[in-house]
Amino acid sequence: MKLRMTAQCPSAIALRIFAWGLTMAVLSAPVARAGGGDDDAAGDVAVEGPSYYGFVWDTRGATIPGATVVLRGKTGKPAEQKANLLGMYRTHINKDVKPVDVVMACEKAGYRQTKVVRRQLPDASAARVQIDCVMQKL
Repeated sequence: MKLRMTAQCPSAIALRIFAWGLTMAVLSAPVARAGGGDDDAAGDVAVEGPSYYGFVWDTRGATIPGATVVLRGKTGKPAEQKANLLGMYRTHINKDVKPVDVVMACEKAGYRQTKVVRRQLPDASAARVQIDCVMQKL
């Protein structure tokens, strides 16, 4: 005997209820923005110095969430931050540290750092400095 899914079939009703619930959950979830939703990044520059941000990638271009990013200047204590679910981090170092003097290291179990890519405006005192880290799976 073959079971047909009709409007009266309990399985069809359960499936429709599940699909409706899933749709409502997706529509009510917070929006994930590329860049992690840093709408206020420009507003906090004067207080803490330039904003350092970027992504942690693997050698194939996939992001690596949860990687630890450490930014060190010549002076002061280093800034440590975990990459979010999009593989992005954002942090600050002492405002007296020049962006050209900042060195980056990234770590995650099962990976090793292979390259650091810095993108910055020609002005060395830029408000935002992007430093990406590329890692290779061991």
